[in-house]
Amino acid sequence: MSCLHIINRRINQQTLNEQAKWFSEDDAILLIEDALYLVHALSLESLGYPVYALSTDAKVRGVETTSKQVEWLNDYEAMVDITILFDKSITWTTQQV
Repeated sequence: MSCLHIINRRINQQTLNEQAKWFSEDDAILLIEDALYLVHALSLESLGYPVYALSTDAKVRGVETTSKQVEWLNDYEAMVDITILFDKSITWTTQQV
């Protein structure tokens, strides 16, 4: 059963790695809101899961949308389109760093 893991806050690499231990092989990550600051700060490719990011949230936060670590979603409609591809979604509540 596939799951989209939605992260909406800043977290560090260790926290992300710990969360990824719970992922299944068909899972993916969606970065929204303040989690967009992670795109250039963390090693997302090393996780081995697809990572999506909402470009509208990135632009509001002044985060460049040039990273090749993620697949950029242009708007909320694209975010919904990605979300419905998964059997379920989980929004991770994590401590901000």
